[in-house]
Amino acid sequence: HTLQESLWEVPLLVFTPVMDTATSLNVLGVFFMNFVAQTILTWLVITALAAGNAQGGNISDLQGAKAWRESVAHDYNLMDRANWRSLATRVCSKDASLHLSLSQVRVVQTIEQYLFPLAIPFSGDDALSTERLPGPSQGPLLACICLLIWTLAVFMELRMSFSFVMAILKMPRGNTSIVMTEQGLRFECVTRCRVVAMFLVMSLRVLVAFFLLFAGSSWLANTTEFGDLLLNAAALSFVMEFDELLFATALPSTVQAMVSKLEGLPRKWPQRRCLDLCSISCMIMCVFIILLYYFSMIAEHSASMMDVYSALCGGDTDFVVAQAGYGVIYFAKTTPMNNGYTDIELEQRNWWLENRQPWKDLVVNDSVFKSAVLERVWRPDVTSRDAISLASPREMLHGEISKGYRDLSASNVNCSDIPMDNPRRLPPAYYRALVFQAGLEPTNSEEKHCAFFAPACNEFQNSLLRWMCPTTCGCDDPLSGLTYKSGDSGCPMALCRAQPGFEATLGSIDCVDSSNETLEKMPGWRRYWAGYKKHWQKLYPQYYRSDVKPFLAEVRRRGCPALQQDPFKETMNVCIGNGVFSSLRAFCPITCSCNGTDLPGCPAQCSV
Repeated sequence: HTLQESLWEVPLLVFTPVMDTATSLNVLGVFFMNFVAQTILTWLVITALAAGNAQGGNISDLQGAKAWRESVAHDYNLMDRANWRSLATRVCSKDASLHLSLSQVRVVQTIEQYLFPLAIPFSGDDALSTERLPGPSQGPLLACICLLIWTLAVFMELRMSFSFVMAILKMPRGNTSIVMTEQGLRFECVTRCRVVAMFLVMSLRVLVAFFLLFAGSSWLANTTEFGDLLLNAAALSFVMEFDELLFATALPSTVQAMVSKLEGLPRKWPQRRCLDLCSISCMIMCVFIILLYYFSMIAEHSASMMDVYSALCGGDTDFVVAQAGYGVIYFAKTTPMNNGYTDIELEQRNWWLENRQPWKDLVVNDSVFKSAVLERVWRPDVTSRDAISLASPREMLHGEISKGYRDLSASNVNCSDIPMDNPRRLPPAYYRALVFQAGLEPTNSEEKHCAFFAPACNEFQNSLLRWMCPTTCGCDDPLSGLTYKSGDSGCPMALCRAQPGFEATLGSIDCVDSSNETLEKMPGWRRYWAGYKKHWQKLYPQYYRSDVKPFLAEVRRRGCPALQQDPFKETMNVCIGNGVFSSLRAFCPITCSCNGTDLPGCPAQCSV
């Protein structure tokens, strides 16, 4: 065994006749520095790199890719209106003019570079072209090559350690002596204590090498950038060769000369019938480690990248989705874009995306918008009878989504409930929007009517329900106690007030404030304040505690006169009904200034 120019083997010479005490202490100090530095570097690799920081950023972030596709990729407001292309189409075609979602473009580029098959240049008729060869993906192939180089480097370190241990075990025991020969210096014998000390040093060397083998292999297996793969392999080699750098720079030249002049140590090497068992074992272990990391990490990581790629670019990308002011979802087809891909690359993409759908459920319970996007991505041929969204020509999409509930009044001229099981009166997309908005869904067709959704009428967000079911919700009854009756809240009040039943009810009410006892017995009064309380508790809890709760206590104690203490009467007066809430004039005509007037919602007798 030839003594290596390494700080792991130089301690064999310390405190020997050829090395004085000061030089020996210098060598031990540099050796300790090397051990601490390599330990710290190994620990950093294990904790910071192999544990997850080398995952390639968003490359494996499937949940982030899903969230982007559901909420941003097909948003009408984020599309390229000049060329009528969706953001998903532009990202998946790596449009160079993009100014947003650049991280998703980077992910698409990285995944394609990593997973596309090998590319070779060839001379065409006009210029140098590049074509893809069928075969293994270039990223995993490069990762395996870097793993091979790295494992060979580590096993070279282990082989040197094993060779050194075999040499010192074969050396004669006795007082440490080194003699001069014509060739240089030669060890005659060593003490048992020195053998034990060097065995411990080699144990530390092997331990560091094994930890580096694990951490470095994990790091390389998780690296997805081509340049980073080569740089990471070089960085790991630097960590492994750190002891040699210190040997060449931090040790005295006399020590370096001693090592170069020291004759090789005799050793017994494992060999059988001219076969080097150590070399064969190293090669077998290298192949085993590469296969282990390939199947446990590289292949799994490649599959995760394909899932991310499918989440970003799978299914149909050529459409946009928008939500109208009344909650219904519309979609329109957009212009395809396949710039930047050769025919073979497009074929490769299609092969990746075929039968790969990373969503287990295409329905997002809390969002009709996201559900409509997923339906159009993965079920583009769904019929209009079952679809969550309505098709719209691109020229009319902006006009459709600009409409509000007041624009829908013409389709409910009688202020009556719309049959939910009649597609001609109510397109399925309206019903699906209602289900998401109300958070209720019938379990069978017999429950598909307004009465099933009636408990949700007094929820603030259910404007579409109040428009579909004005009679069930109470839009046509001034004493129903429906908390929200404005046109923007769904009720078609201009039509409901014109109905004979609405006018008849107002005509039967005396122009006097009902007593508090009478009000408490009226279901409409109790319903109104229950909805009012829930509104503030759910949406504005800070105002409920400071202002609304004391006001409600006064209403329960005094009835109509307490309405004068409305904390928001300048903006959302419950008497007038000029804001979010409906008017209470039918319950408290005197308090609400109906006497001698014909204000909307006042009893007819007040105008006499």
